[in-house]
Amino acid sequence: MAKNSKIQKTRSIILFTIFFCSVACGLLAEASDTLSSSITSLDYLKTKESVTEEITEQNVVKKVLHNLDEKKDFNFLLIFIIIIFVIMLFLPFFPAIRELYQKKDDKPLFVSMDYTKDPRFFDNSFREKLVANVDQVGIDRCFRITISGKEELIEVVEAKNIDNFNFGKYALYLDGDLHMKKGMNFSKEVYVNGTTELQENTKIRALLSEKDLILGKDCKVIRWIGSEENIFVGSGCNLGVRCTCEKELHIEENCVFKSLYGHPIITDYSVQNEEELKEIDLDIENSEEETTEDNLEKPVYETITFRKLKDDKSTISDNSLVMSRNELSLPKNTEFSKDIIVKANLIIGSGSQVKGTIKCYNDVTLKENVEIDADIISDKNIILGSNCRVWGNLFCQGEITIAPGCEIGTEGIVKSVIGKKGITLEGNVKIHGYVLTEGKGITA
Repeated sequence: MAKNSKIQKTRSIILFTIFFCSVACGLLAEASDTLSSSITSLDYLKTKESVTEEITEQNVVKKVLHNLDEKKDFNFLLIFIIIIFVIMLFLPFFPAIRELYQKKDDKPLFVSMDYTKDPRFFDNSFREKLVANVDQVGIDRCFRITISGKEELIEVVEAKNIDNFNFGKYALYLDGDLHMKKGMNFSKEVYVNGTTELQENTKIRALLSEKDLILGKDCKVIRWIGSEENIFVGSGCNLGVRCTCEKELHIEENCVFKSLYGHPIITDYSVQNEEELKEIDLDIENSEEETTEDNLEKPVYETITFRKLKDDKSTISDNSLVMSRNELSLPKNTEFSKDIIVKANLIIGSGSQVKGTIKCYNDVTLKENVEIDADIISDKNIILGSNCRVWGNLFCQGEITIAPGCEIGTEGIVKSVIGKKGITLEGNVKIHGYVLTEGKGITA
């Protein structure tokens, strides 16, 4: 109703403006005709007198005709000014009038929800540039390509001869398997057409391997590394800006990263000394004694249900758990089958299961053995206890901490773990897809 009243008001204003302009144009036209007729009659009398007095002079006739032409030009100019005035008067209203009858902005902008950023963009771009030129040259030859906006010289060398090669000046295309010695450095990009093994304390700018890539301890990457198969990273490595592979990415402890991509990413290290092994064996023996058929009890889930409205006009408050104050803490072994929206801290007890998405404006803490069927989104931090299972994505504006035994996503489906300020991955964590942080990522 409000929209129709606005349209009617706009139409009334337009009609009034048209009427006013029409009246004004009529009055101006009438005044112009009156003025023109009076001027014409006056000129006619003057012309008649001049003709009777000086009938022999032809210049007078020419002068009269010239004056008449000037009168006609004046009338045409007046009409032209009126037309321009009317056009300029209605021109600002034209977009609004057109929008009333031909609406263009009544539908929302299209956003492709299937769009994903290619995590292996640098690898694929580097390979395409090399493959397009390497077939045209042979071994111990070179060619030029553009890398990061600069023209670089690429030298084609056999990988087995790398020890005797001055590799610090140009980027390299290495044919065959590469086995580097300890402490070697590459200051330019390197492509290896085979398996690559870097010994400890190696420093490299960027590297792409067609087969497995193995990094020893304390290696440092300046920009990025990638592999078409698996990557194995030793302890204490700095992985630079990006580390990606098409298959499994295994990372040891105390490694620093910004972005990881693998199918899956596995922190499969475990620090266990003799005392820890004895404690684990003792715990296993005690658990075997306690878990007999007589005293074995299954966990009891506390199910939270919702009533449906009779008129089926459900809102977000009816389908979700919304809390604006204090702290929300779900007890252990709770089964929750709706989305959760919390404006305070959220703590989910051990053994619980949430069949929905979690949106929290503060910290989200999952105790051990918690299962989340969808995504977790937090404006602050996300903390996952041991052996948690999250089938969706993790996203937070703060830091993400993932304890041992956790798994994010599932095989064959890419999921993302994004913590803006930092990410900490402990041992035996498995992530199917993408890990990204603007802060510091570390395997602790």
